[in-house]
Amino acid sequence: MFSFVISQTRYIDEIFSEVIKTEDVVYGNAPDIPFNFAFEWFTEDIDLTMDIYEGDGDTLTNRPVIIFMHSGAFFEGSKEADDMVALSISSAKMGYVAVSISYRLGYNIFSSYSAERAIYRALQDVSAAVRYLREHHTDYGIDYDNIFIWGSSAGAFSGIHLSYMEEEDRMASTFVNNWGWDPDLGCIDCSGNDFDHDRKPRAVIACWGGILNLDWINEGDRIPVIMFHGVADSIVPFNEGFPFTNGYLLPWLYGSNLVFNKLSSLNIESELHAPENMPHEYWGTFSGDWLEDGPNENFAIIKEDAYFFLYDLIYTPQIQPLTLLSPPDQQVIDITDGSGAHAFMWDNPNNIDSLNYKLVFDGDLEFLQSQTINSSFATIQINDVIEQMYDLEVGSLTGSWRIEITNIESEANENQNGPFQITFINENILNVLDSSIPKNFSLKQNYPNPFNPITSINYNLPIDGLVKVTIYNMMGSIVKTLVNGFHNAGFKSVQWNATNNKNQPVSAGLYLYTIQAGEFRQTKKMVLLK
Repeated sequence: MFSFVISQTRYIDEIFSEVIKTEDVVYGNAPDIPFNFAFEWFTEDIDLTMDIYEGDGDTLTNRPVIIFMHSGAFFEGSKEADDMVALSISSAKMGYVAVSISYRLGYNIFSSYSAERAIYRALQDVSAAVRYLREHHTDYGIDYDNIFIWGSSAGAFSGIHLSYMEEEDRMASTFVNNWGWDPDLGCIDCSGNDFDHDRKPRAVIACWGGILNLDWINEGDRIPVIMFHGVADSIVPFNEGFPFTNGYLLPWLYGSNLVFNKLSSLNIESELHAPENMPHEYWGTFSGDWLEDGPNENFAIIKEDAYFFLYDLIYTPQIQPLTLLSPPDQQVIDITDGSGAHAFMWDNPNNIDSLNYKLVFDGDLEFLQSQTINSSFATIQINDVIEQMYDLEVGSLTGSWRIEITNIESEANENQNGPFQITFINENILNVLDSSIPKNFSLKQNYPNPFNPITSINYNLPIDGLVKVTIYNMMGSIVKTLVNGFHNAGFKSVQWNATNNKNQPVSAGLYLYTIQAGEFRQTKKMVLLK
């Protein structure tokens, strides 16, 4: 078969002119109800098959995969449905490996119990398909980690369920029922095949779908979803309700709008495209087959949005390692003076807005706990280290520190810098802390800095006397007088809550703070964030 590659963007444009289709590849075998309305105990084993589409002439050996699941209310439909075939061909021409699967169908449409079991069987089947592809990823030249699911209606439910449902979420209907007549359907991965791989997809494209239970979506779930759902859908409710409008006794459903709201509340990456006045399967099909006019303009719109969604996931910017500036690995730091802050600094080549940075300590310094920091530096207070030395009655603490970087938009895209070793020493720690009178005047750096809205300012007074601590703006005007009076000698501290002398909040920016104690005067800078 003749084919050629044109100079366009893989996974966005159709770069192959022809497609090779491998039909009826068996990915599993499972007990099936042989016809609709049959009893749940009346089953026969069937082969589960998939059609595999690839670009003719595609030589890449690590290609992402899209599994297509047809519509049909778990009652009817086929892997040869018009929309699934069209999407499979288009995806293969873009450079994906496209897989359109058959899955078990059939139930008593007047029984919520039977419908739940059909929904669960479809979940088991798509799990088997994912595990089959991961088992044979080298055979088909596919990327083990980039397996996506694109479902229409019932297929969309299956993709969402596979992403968020766990074993403890199994419906009671899926266990032994009906006085022992209806068999236990088994665990999610206990049907179809015995391949031991992660069943979770990389992401899901869900067209007019939903979920049986919003509580299946939990904090810690990280599978992205893009959803398309007409607000006027009367088959699968956009919000919630029973499917269809004919009063069948079927399970209550939660549509794309409520799924999107739940995902958003947990900061799980998701998109919802919800055109007004659009019905079920608004790209121009009924149960997956084209209506008289074939695909409408919405088919192209949905394809474009979905493929760009997948493209951004495939090419998520990779986190680059940081370059340590200070302190160097294995550094020993003398903190005998017992004050101030110690800075950790690095050069950061990353320019990705969705990154989170965390400073983490281990060993003797684990008490410092971890803290979320900015992208290029962090500080700790020496006083915290000294207090720990005092509590432990030791003159040194040795531990490790590292910077952990996570991308909130990609769970797999993480980076760790370190660990690096650091030692703090203070051989006179007990004598220093036992003394209630410092040897010298000093004004310490405020902490935290930058801050919002409260920061602490420590200062040392070796003698009694009049003390004044004042905040100034950069124009030299007095903003707040924190201390103004007679104070005894000692280690002192005062807080500023980012207000002026009228107790009004001040704007973000750079401020100066000054101490005047006798002839001693010292000024430092601090930054208020908003």
